[in-house]
Amino acid sequence: MPRPLVSLIALALLMSCAPVATPSHSPSVAPTSAAPTASLTPVASPSPTATATADAARYGVLLGSGGRISVRSETTFATSVYAAGGEHAVASHDGRRIAFWRTGPQGNNPQELRIADIPSGNERMLTSLPAGFAGGAIVWSSADDGLFYEVHSTASFPGAGGGPRSSRLESYDLLATQAPGATDGSLMLTDGRVFIPLAWDRSGALSSALTTGEGGYAIDYVTWDRRVLPAGQNATKLTRFPWPVIAGQVNASHDAKRLLAVDLAANAVRVWPLADIGSADIVRAGAKLLSAQWRKGVASDISWVVGSNVDVFTYQTSTVATWYEGQAPVTILAWRVDGSGIVLFESARGTFVVPGPRQSPLQLFDQDAGVAGTVLVR
Repeated sequence: MPRPLVSLIALALLMSCAPVATPSHSPSVAPTSAAPTASLTPVASPSPTATATADAARYGVLLGSGGRISVRSETTFATSVYAAGGEHAVASHDGRRIAFWRTGPQGNNPQELRIADIPSGNERMLTSLPAGFAGGAIVWSSADDGLFYEVHSTASFPGAGGGPRSSRLESYDLLATQAPGATDGSLMLTDGRVFIPLAWDRSGALSSALTTGEGGYAIDYVTWDRRVLPAGQNATKLTRFPWPVIAGQVNASHDAKRLLAVDLAANAVRVWPLADIGSADIVRAGAKLLSAQWRKGVASDISWVVGSNVDVFTYQTSTVATWYEGQAPVTILAWRVDGSGIVLFESARGTFVVPGPRQSPLQLFDQDAGVAGTVLVR
């Protein structure tokens, strides 16, 4: 993605996360006018899928910065388990592989889409891009058997935040023998906007993405029906985002069935099924909401930052549990692959893991380490 557009997206994300010191509140769920009533069933406070005594040495953190990617164990963070050149690295749902883009040692070499096994580091090249194009964000299919990704032109429109001259969505099916770069003719932009892939629900044969541009806000919500459709039926659908949402804060549940985003105007989380953004529920925090993210390994659990606290609750219930009480602004970086712990960044503490609700943090790094995800190293 061109640097001016990246900077604008990052700036908008930071502006949306200005800290406000307020207590945590139980969430309330209400439907939009187009949605059915959401049930409110009290349940016990969320608990980790792994025990509090889980072996931290099993878990690793995926880092990406400056054209380099690395994997480091939580217990030996200073030493890399795996390191290589690459960009836009993303971990599979099971934490056993990573996908990324790599450019050859010469600048005019084609960029390659690769996957690597963790922790062995064995790599496989899937496809390469033609000259004049670069790879963007990547997501794994819900079954970890395919990749859904963005490709854009390296040439940009003039002016700050002008955006690339083209952006398109493609997928690579790891189960099929295919011509690399399967796509749909409608999944192409030529006006400076950029696609960001969000999810690929393998069982539901549906992918979703968004478009963004100058300012970093989400513009359109995009669905791609991957079934074989009758002649003349369009596989893709674009819907204008109904609320002001930062593109980088839209994320998918572990099973790729639902998405969420922070509605900046309503100070609430919007949750919707992959196929229909028009049926979104609204989940209110009752206090200043800074960010929200699905919990890995638990398809219905949501974590959010309210003030300096990180809370976790199960969607469509009224209970909430505080996972971490901070003393300064907190950012959710990633969940462990099984949802047993959460990687956070706090300006007063740096980057660290909280292995269970209200448990003592495991310190990783004194600064923001550029966390791109989590893996299993054992």
